[in-house]
Amino acid sequence: MDLEEYQRALARNFVIYCDGITDVSFVAETMAKEYGIGFQVAESTTDIEKANAAIKKANETLQREPLRVVLQTLLQRKYQVIIQADTIFAFGHLERDCKTLRGGTGWCVQMALDMEKDVFVYDIESSTWFRAERCYDPTKTKFRVWMKPGLPVLDQRSVLIGSTHIGPITNNAIQHLFHRTFCIQDIEKTLKEFEL
Repeated sequence: MDLEEYQRALARNFVIYCDGITDVSFVAETMAKEYGIGFQVAESTTDIEKANAAIKKANETLQREPLRVVLQTLLQRKYQVIIQADTIFAFGHLERDCKTLRGGTGWCVQMALDMEKDVFVYDIESSTWFRAERCYDPTKTKFRVWMKPGLPVLDQRSVLIGSTHIGPITNNAIQHLFHRTFCIQDIEKTLKEFEL
């Protein structure tokens, strides 16, 4: 099996979920097509009550201003994406205290944390990967610089969310996330793991 066949075989086991309205989503869709990965865009939520409860819980932690209707509708749509995946990759602006992200991405990350999802954050300003670390108090999450050897890789069911507009450096970070996932050194071990 050559590298391209291997990548395609491995990719069949993955699904990427996105909101379909941000630059992050556009780049993720392009990369998913390149590797033959399943790609799903969020549709409007069918369970508004659960979405609103998740948004309300996130707001209790974030303690932000009351939501405008437009943002509420957008977050309901993003909730639909978040509930489907195990791991969230967020591309946004991490606050200086390393506890939250700005804007709608921050709301989405907090909803994911409330659902006990794994969360990785690529901070656009510092071009650095972070991972959410939960403290004993679930409302006190801190993002720590990713220090393990190698950078994070996609999970089989991942969500990519982020800022509406991204630059070329963040675009490259998304592309590299896909490349790292499917350009694994030990092909034989990975093929056995996925029974390919």
